[in-house]
Amino acid sequence: MPRFTHKQALKRSIHLARTSRHEILAQQRKWLSLLAPLDAELAATQFIFRLLQILHLL
Repeated sequence: MPRFTHKQALKRSIHLARTSRHEILAQQRKWLSLLAPLDAELAATQFIFRLLQILHLL
C-alpha cells in the first residue's frame, strides 16, 4: 500500500471530488437533453388543451 503525505492525499481527494462533480454535471446535462423534447411536447399539449377550452367557452 503506497504511503501518501498529507499534501498528496489532499490533492488526490480534491482531484476525485472535482472529477465526480464533472461526472455529475455531465449526467445532469444528459438527462436534461433527454427531457427537453418531452417538456416541449407537454407545453404544446397544454397550449392546445387551453385553446380548446377557450373555443368551447365561446
